[in-house]
Amino acid sequence: MALALEAQALASEARAKYEASLKTLRSFIADFPAITQRVEEHDERLKVLETRFADIRVEISDVIAETKTRVSTAARQRVDSLCAPRNKAIRNSIIPTDALTSKDGDAVTELGVHTIRSRHSTEASAPSEPRSGKGVCFSENEVLWRYDHQEHDDIIPVHGHWLPQHAIAHRNSFDQAQHHAKQLGGRVMDLQPEGIEDVDSLECIMIEPMGKILSPSEYVSTGLVICLDGSEHEDPLFEEYGQVLKASKLLDSGISFALPDVSQFADAEDLERVIEAVLKQGGFQRCILAGKGWGAQMVTEIAGRPRLSEQIDGVLIVAPESPVPTECRQVEVPVMMIWAEDDEVSEFQEIYRWAEEFGERRAPTFVKDLKIGGHHFGETLKQGPGSAKEGETAQQVLHFTVSCLLIGLLITDMDEAGSSGSLRLSEPCDRLCHELPYFIAGMIGGDPEEGVAAALISSDPARVKRRMERLTKELRSWIKDGMEERCSATE
Repeated sequence: MALALEAQALASEARAKYEASLKTLRSFIADFPAITQRVEEHDERLKVLETRFADIRVEISDVIAETKTRVSTAARQRVDSLCAPRNKAIRNSIIPTDALTSKDGDAVTELGVHTIRSRHSTEASAPSEPRSGKGVCFSENEVLWRYDHQEHDDIIPVHGHWLPQHAIAHRNSFDQAQHHAKQLGGRVMDLQPEGIEDVDSLECIMIEPMGKILSPSEYVSTGLVICLDGSEHEDPLFEEYGQVLKASKLLDSGISFALPDVSQFADAEDLERVIEAVLKQGGFQRCILAGKGWGAQMVTEIAGRPRLSEQIDGVLIVAPESPVPTECRQVEVPVMMIWAEDDEVSEFQEIYRWAEEFGERRAPTFVKDLKIGGHHFGETLKQGPGSAKEGETAQQVLHFTVSCLLIGLLITDMDEAGSSGSLRLSEPCDRLCHELPYFIAGMIGGDPEEGVAAALISSDPARVKRRMERLTKELRSWIKDGMEERCSATE
């Protein structure tokens, strides 16, 4: 009897386990489609990651190869001299870090370590004991060493838009450029302006976004800034405008920057021909004119003359020379003027006369007076002590440039569309819209959380045109008010 009861208990336990297993199996079968989908999704993500890792490895290999080609002959000679066979054991010893210091006492940097083959005997010898923490090890046939960071800095423009060697090696405008052009990461355009006596050609440095150089046929360019500066093309000038490009982030917005050498000119008509040549050879129809000192004075005069008035979308000037051109009141596009109180070249008190003349126009004018910055465009964008907010001027320069280019493009698009009903946001306009603060979308009846570009997209052409017209009006008003934050409005 006891055995029968025990057998029955075991049978019940076995059945309970079987039913539990069966329940688990049924649950798994029910969830199998979802599990399969998740597995497939994970597989797709894994493929994407593998592809990206492969691309990164290629990019790293390119950077390493590029860096190796930039190692100077002097650096190689220093390493070779350190590896001289003073004794047979030196091949496997430690090279002290201080031994790699330059004659001038420059410290060895930590940017990277390279491997080079020793040109001395390859006989094996017993390695010596390393000096703790003072050197870089090398094996029998290889030497590990550290290179001077200046070798690397020379190929990276201050604005950060570095270009790989393979992208520029086959282009003469890059490869044959002078040091100052390479210093700005730009290429040289040999301008051939028509109608200038005794001038067949002149140099113009064109600095373009990385994407445009790497893929010119696919890149969406948003505009051009042409800057006139009376100084000769020398290192201090390029250092200054490198700072301007870095602070303002114009290249990041798809905007190109042209700096023609106009130091030999003094006549507005000749400068107009230079600007026409830049537009033609650069492939642009319109531009923003910028200038400092004498260049600012000439930019204002040119913008007020009829010859190029239809191709200029805005004027950006820094500490212009006096007197104020008579054409000042005829400038029909927005103007931004920057001036620092400590400017020792252009008298700061002249800012009031310039502001008064610009104030007589219908177009908006924004005057930015600063405590410090001197007669240096790059320094004025930094906003030192006494300024309202560090970096504010640089951001305002970007917003001013973007707004002026966008206004010009929108007006052109609306004029070309006419009554055809095919009006839509173009790619350059779309990209410029993304550079504007989101709150502007609310000012034209859009959703501030979605941005300005989304506010200009609609299946109703009349609605698109109405919002484009309103955007051009609001941007002019925003420039006049100093491009400050505003509350959103509804349509």
